Amino acid sequence: MNDDCWTVRENETKALGNIGSLKAVEPLIITLNSDEWRLRKYAAASIGKIGDERGVKPLLNMLNDNDDDVSRSAIDALGNMGDMAFKPLMELFKEDDDWYIRSKAAEALGNIGDIRAVRTLIDALSNKKKKDRNRFIRGRALEALGKIGDIRAVDIITIALDDNILFVRQKAEDALERIRLSQSHEIIHFDDGEILFDYPINWDIKTIINEKKIVKGIYGENVTFTINRGIGIDENTLDEFIDILKEAFILQNIRVISEKTLKTGEMEGCLITCENLDLYNILIIAGFKLYERIYYLQFSIEPELFEDVQEDINL
Repeated sequence: MNDDCWTVRENETKALGNIGSLKAVEPLIITLNSDEWRLRKYAAASIGKIGDERGVKPLLNMLNDNDDDVSRSAIDALGNMGDMAFKPLMELFKEDDDWYIRSKAAEALGNIGDIRAVRTLIDALSNKKKKDRNRFIRGRALEALGKIGDIRAVDIITIALDDNILFVRQKAEDALERIRLSQSHEIIHFDDGEILFDYPINWDIKTIINEKKIVKGIYGENVTFTINRGIGIDENTLDEFIDILKEAFILQNIRVISEKTLKTGEMEGCLITCENLDLYNILIIAGFKLYERIYYLQFSIEPELFEDVQEDINL
């Protein structure tokens, strides 16, 4: 990544994340020190896609980057890294004296969604110490509790509805609504003998009888969902199938935002979040291979609904 043209270096940085090789981690960590904010942003995103523990500490340092796009990319990357980033983020939230860093750490903890963070976030909201009274720390802690969705947080969130800061009150309202929705959805079990999954009653799910599609679902007017068989590609490995998808993305002007591995029982899979630059929608695609057959799920979501719909998607 030594080309004189920053756009070439940017594309190389993105490509390293899409390839996912552990050998790319050290060069990407070095790129986090670049003077060009775009390179720092995409290096952080690529480290999050690869998901190597060596990237956690450098990403934590990027939370305080002087460019908002870079710190946002670091938050998203740490959220994608899940458990390996959880404890360092918890320590940062509890011990750091910088309100900005702590608020960013709370945001990343909310993205991870681990219930082990609930007690610490509640304690911060209950605490009368000066370092916990910052409006942004309280607001992001409330936001994180809403995303995690644990009912233990309801009492402290309700108290925050009367906070004298509008930002905090708004975050409390949003958090309570998230928890209310997560607790009120009646869950329906789908099992047709080939696939099985649970879904909220407010999703309209229909069985499709054809060679490729198994299920089609609709949420409101702007979210669609399908489960498909990988016809004609069963001889491919899952990685080869993902590579085929990425090649198709390039032709369709679809940009990969994040990528991570999944494991559900005996199934190993891959979860890709993308943006269709022509249709202005977000795509979430999860591919699995089980018993020599490839299956993939696809969600198409309008950007403004992305955060709300994520609450219903647990892969």
